[in-house]
Amino acid sequence: GLNILTVRTKDASGQWSAFYTKPFNNDNTFALTAENLNTIAFCETVEMPVPFTTTGVFPSENSFKLQLSNINGQNFIDLPTTQTGNVLKANIPPGLMGGFGYRVRVVSSLPLMRALSATVLTIKNKPHVSISGTQTINFEQAANLTITANGTLPITYTLNGESTVVQSSTTTKSVSP
Repeated sequence: GLNILTVRTKDASGQWSAFYTKPFNNDNTFALTAENLNTIAFCETVEMPVPFTTTGVFPSENSFKLQLSNINGQNFIDLPTTQTGNVLKANIPPGLMGGFGYRVRVVSSLPLMRALSATVLTIKNKPHVSISGTQTINFEQAANLTITANGTLPITYTLNGESTVVQSSTTTKSVSP
């Protein structure tokens, strides 16, 4: 469709002094769509597949890449991207703040186009668990261990063949060898 580009400039005294317009038509030969993702929650460093569709024959010099927003759905960053057919793949960067609100988009280089997926993502931090205690563990005597978990909870850990779900960041577990 018809569009009009408008440019205004200020003179040396800061007054608006020029006004230019230029009509132009959009080239509807190309279209790019980022599809919905099958998964909406990803742990950091995990691969994220993003399906996309195109219309038109993109030049051979074109490349596609993924960009990920911050937790507010803004300020996109480039992700190292691989392509298999109409699926782009990139790993979620480590160290992101866990939470809901991330967005992903597909970008083509030639012509420059951006397509935002409607999927809103949750990034989960990988769990890290440490076990500590202040007691000496003697044979056939119980001792308390403190289990500290960081990352997105709940998590499940297995100790001596027994699985336990951790709902809070610190848990105490009684063990006896």
